[in-house]
Amino acid sequence: MAQGTNGTTNPNDETVCLLSAKEKILSKPKNANKRKNSDGSLDFERIVNDYSIRAKKELSSGDNDGTPISSKDTTRWVLTIVCALISGLTTIVIVSASEKLVAWRTRTLAGWLTMSSNNDTEQSYALWYVFAAYCLVSLLLADAAATLCLYWPGVPEAVGSGIPEVKAYLNGIRVKKFNNPTLLVVKMVGSVLSVGSSMAVGMEGPLVMIGAYAGATLAQCSMGLSLLVLKMKVFKSWLKYGNKSTSGELSAKINCIDEEEDPILHWLWVKATGDLSYFANDAERRKLITIGAACGFAASFGAPIGGMLFIMDDISTFFDQDMFLRILVANTVGTFCLAYYRGNLSDYGAISFGSYKDDSGNSLHHRFLDIPFWIIIGISGGVLGEHSIDIVTDVMQRVLIRSTVCRPARFCLMISFLYCCDVRYSNSSTF
Repeated sequence: MAQGTNGTTNPNDETVCLLSAKEKILSKPKNANKRKNSDGSLDFERIVNDYSIRAKKELSSGDNDGTPISSKDTTRWVLTIVCALISGLTTIVIVSASEKLVAWRTRTLAGWLTMSSNNDTEQSYALWYVFAAYCLVSLLLADAAATLCLYWPGVPEAVGSGIPEVKAYLNGIRVKKFNNPTLLVVKMVGSVLSVGSSMAVGMEGPLVMIGAYAGATLAQCSMGLSLLVLKMKVFKSWLKYGNKSTSGELSAKINCIDEEEDPILHWLWVKATGDLSYFANDAERRKLITIGAACGFAASFGAPIGGMLFIMDDISTFFDQDMFLRILVANTVGTFCLAYYRGNLSDYGAISFGSYKDDSGNSLHHRFLDIPFWIIIGISGGVLGEHSIDIVTDVMQRVLIRSTVCRPARFCLMISFLYCCDVRYSNSSTF
């Protein structure tokens, strides 16, 4: 704290010192890019020292009437609802684009089938023509998805489901470029093209990563908002005082823009530096990422409780008790967005498991005697899935990775062609 010649404190000098210290904190170091893109560990422990305790007391003291300036619980719930809405709207975009792409492919193939039938071609030859067109469209879409995710510069994390990256981040590993907007766009477009290519891939993995991305972005937006409001205050002070003041005097006059002079800018400054800055740390960011990942899983399967169980069982090794209600509310909001888009509250999942109705249109009801069969099916599916993963992993390590022929893009085309053949010989009316 600076003192004058008579031993008194100069408030302007104190303000200049505070602003210069803030500039040093917010300034970008020389090796910032190198550290930003490097792997490391996250710090989930909240910093508690004299400065943080004093700042917390000042923020909670409020104005002259005793009204508190910030409410952390309210801000938490607002960020939770916003994260759920972003995940739900993103799910709507991906589902809508996938449905339109599949509808376009179906109309195109139906038109070619009609043309082949009108040309007095035998039925068997007409089906083979349509099968060739079906393979061509599927291979083009699969190749576009594989090429986009594999060779788009700067986003190698777009390959795969994205769940391992989310799991690593929630368990303390700093993943490279987790908040890259290009990764979000490539992930969305690649998911739409993959689903449209008739491959046995789903949207649950990308939706989990996109939801986690939404949570991480909300947790990080406080620093950008603080810088934006600070620049607005500097610009307004410059317009008011102009070149009549030196840089030190201009910095000291920035804080003169108080609530009476500009209430809107003062409110933004308080929210950016008070409420939102509280969430600009790894601990609060992990909570928002957990909420976003659970909301993406719930929106894909239409299971709000399943999203919470997925987070507790498979994704995160740390779970606060206060997260239960926030995750349930976020999952409900995310699934409701998709149900509202489809106009049917009973159809609230991005993935459909078929209709529970018979040929007459009557609803099929479950019985208690069906539970043992479900248990047998679940155990059989788990055992077969485990052995299938072991076989595929062994084949990938021994043959595909060492082979120069089975590159990832070519392997994707081979899988797509095999699925086309499976559709051709299992159900000819599909295409």
